[in-house]
Amino acid sequence: MSFKYLRFNLILVIFSSVLLATGCKDKVSLTKSGYIISKNDIELFQPNDKHKEYLDISKSTPLISTLLNNGNRKFCSGALIGPDENDPLKRPRILTNFHCFAKVDKNKKIIDEFLDEACANTDIHFNFNISNSVDTLTAECTEGQLKGDFITDLAVFTLSENLPKEYVPLELWDEDSSIDGREAFILHHPDIKQNFRPIDGSKVNLPATAITETDCKVIGDFPKDEWPLDPVLAFSTKHDCDLIHGSSGSALIDKQSNKILGINWGGIEITFKNQHTKNNSATKATYIRSFLNNELESVKEKSKQERKAADLEKQKNATSNSTQKFLDKSPAASCGTLRSPYNNNALQLILLILVPFLAVLTRSAILNKTMY
Repeated sequence: MSFKYLRFNLILVIFSSVLLATGCKDKVSLTKSGYIISKNDIELFQPNDKHKEYLDISKSTPLISTLLNNGNRKFCSGALIGPDENDPLKRPRILTNFHCFAKVDKNKKIIDEFLDEACANTDIHFNFNISNSVDTLTAECTEGQLKGDFITDLAVFTLSENLPKEYVPLELWDEDSSIDGREAFILHHPDIKQNFRPIDGSKVNLPATAITETDCKVIGDFPKDEWPLDPVLAFSTKHDCDLIHGSSGSALIDKQSNKILGINWGGIEITFKNQHTKNNSATKATYIRSFLNNELESVKEKSKQERKAADLEKQKNATSNSTQKFLDKSPAASCGTLRSPYNNNALQLILLILVPFLAVLTRSAILNKTMY
């Protein structure tokens, strides 16, 4: 075989390898709206009737509304927590998601940058229930006091003033290792049109408080071999409590202690290792505490190294498989896909079959051509 043909075949093999690697590349995309798991367990919060036992704690789960420059409103849920220890005025704070205040790029993907309107045009509505018998209290965000973390999807800001004593801050869960299987509930403001009501008699309508308390339980952490799919998974716990758009930033609350187990950032659907799962998710209290104490960077660096190790192990396992093992185990590939019920094995199989055929066919064509 001449050098010319050898060079061509080498180029074809390299090109084919790139195609195979691309077919096996993880596609990462997270939902931020949440899922209804099985039947819909989100109920309208009834402060004077069915849910009166939650009335006091509902005062600690406000609606967050930001007026955008285009005239639209962006809303999320939040959780009232205690003041920063360095705040001389001891003003309470609100925990929520980073993406509630984030800018988006031209592809509508969230980026690591706050909106110009964030905090400056943000109102916090407490007691925003469907009942007209409960007075709504509106507070403001203190400008310059909003901080967030893109990876863990956490944000916190200080209120401009103190609240009446009946508004009691929620506490963080302090035993992270034991949250698996905990019964929980969520007080949130999901985007359910029939639950909308006007703010203080104005023409501005926003979603009133809803509750998820049935079929609401912590499932547990994401396994380490899934962490490379997205960095937020290393800091999150799975649960089956129903969420939808508007629930973002709400607290996943332990039913027994009323402490915050996590802050909900949405739902995630994963096809990985021949398994398809759909769960709602929250950033765990342990990492919320690190975030609030400005200690998150070292924790994130450790997690980054663990994700790299898991990713290398996954790649090692993938490359060590022979072609026959791959065919025998298909479609259980080592690659994962988020938010897709499909994997990339079909493409890989097609390439494995066609590449040798194309190489022979193309070489034959070149030989025939050079004979004339």
